Amino acid sequence: MNDSPSGPDGRTLRYLADQVNGQVPMRLVTELDPLQQAVLATGRALEHLGVLAEPDPRFPQDTDNPGPRIADLAYQANAVRQHSHELWAQRQSEADLLAAQAQERADAVGEVPYIETAELTLNRPGGEPVTVRVSCGAQGTRWSCDDPALSGATGIVDHLEIDNALQTLARVLEPCLRQAESGA
Repeated sequence: MNDSPSGPDGRTLRYLADQVNGQVPMRLVTELDPLQQAVLATGRALEHLGVLAEPDPRFPQDTDNPGPRIADLAYQANAVRQHSHELWAQRQSEADLLAAQAQERADAVGEVPYIETAELTLNRPGGEPVTVRVSCGAQGTRWSCDDPALSGATGIVDHLEIDNALQTLARVLEPCLRQAESGA
């Protein structure tokens, strides 16, 4: 760990980014498997962190306006999560993956908030809004909407993505609820 009062060393982070990026074969991103895509996104995230920690003279625009680089850092972090879910689904059976998630939830009962079901309005491009209900649990994710013909179960990668989105909502909403309950 870096004990420097100024924070992380940008040059070291950029060096690590170069090393990580060197592990991915030169191909179109669409030709890369989930592990390679996660590695590539990690390298890009490290590069952004390096420039944000210590501005690089090659990128003077980052000193005046770091917003685009920070936005892409968040995009790359999201890509790492997405490709990790794809990799997880490839390397572990659906039953084992769902069992591991169920055990994780059981171990965390009373410690972290958890959204099991949600109802939301999906505004579809060029179409009418549709109310969608999702339920995540030990059997995966099920969804339904106003039209009974449009419902079913998701695949395991989609389950992981929906479950992650719901748990992000829970993590964000829990402090809001606590604050509202305390009258603050």
